Amino acid sequence: FICTECLNGTHPCFSCRIIGTDVKRCSVSSCGKFYHEACLRRYTSTVFESKGFRCPQHFCNACAVDKDFQKASKGRMMRCLRCPLAYHAGDGCVAAGSQPVTPHIIICSNHSKKSSHSTATINVGFCFVCARGGRLLCCDTCPAAFHPACLNMEMPDGGWHCNDCKSGRKLRYKQIVWVKLGNYRWWPAEICNPRSVPVNIQGLRHDIGDFPVFFFGSHDYYWVHRGRVFPYVEGDKSFVEGQSGMNKAFKKALDEAARRFQEL
Repeated sequence: FICTECLNGTHPCFSCRIIGTDVKRCSVSSCGKFYHEACLRRYTSTVFESKGFRCPQHFCNACAVDKDFQKASKGRMMRCLRCPLAYHAGDGCVAAGSQPVTPHIIICSNHSKKSSHSTATINVGFCFVCARGGRLLCCDTCPAAFHPACLNMEMPDGGWHCNDCKSGRKLRYKQIVWVKLGNYRWWPAEICNPRSVPVNIQGLRHDIGDFPVFFFGSHDYYWVHRGRVFPYVEGDKSFVEGQSGMNKAFKKALDEAARRFQEL
């Protein structure tokens, strides 16, 4: 059997979906996916070789973003049904908010239907570099914000994405994060795999790209989106404790988050 695409010599690019004769096939014999070279160069996990290229579906995107290319190519992969991204099977690497289809096929978090007010990105009011306020350059995808001067750049026109978002770095399960809900302050929480949360939480309305978090202190669960979450890092507890307006509930949450962060 020879498909119509092979008979005609025209194939759709698996990244941009545009059909043409200027696409090339992945060098992995079992793959069969075609791409424009320009489309492939947007992915950190693409490997170009003398005989062609190995497409991102044969490398873990999380490991590639972390520059661990040797680890990225080993082990079983969970491949996205809609785009070239892939992750190691299991919870260690896969992007939080990805939707499983089969044990080895997912719809990754890049295919979120983020459109409603409830999932709009909320940026922090301080620079991620110097921790001061002022006129900030805000990422359109995540809460990150920076002074242009701290990034050695001018304030751009139009939309902008931070380096983490441009590189494809994603939040992962069991990661300690800060979350913003409604009028509440930024609150520490842990990202949970949907399989591990109570059944009633699993049944709450959510979409691709949403993931449940467990709030420290209150021990509540809620479904959130990347646009309202940023990573907790070493030293956050000390930094926040130096600010005013801390009540007992928030102090308890900070203590629990710090302990859990050390455990992980």
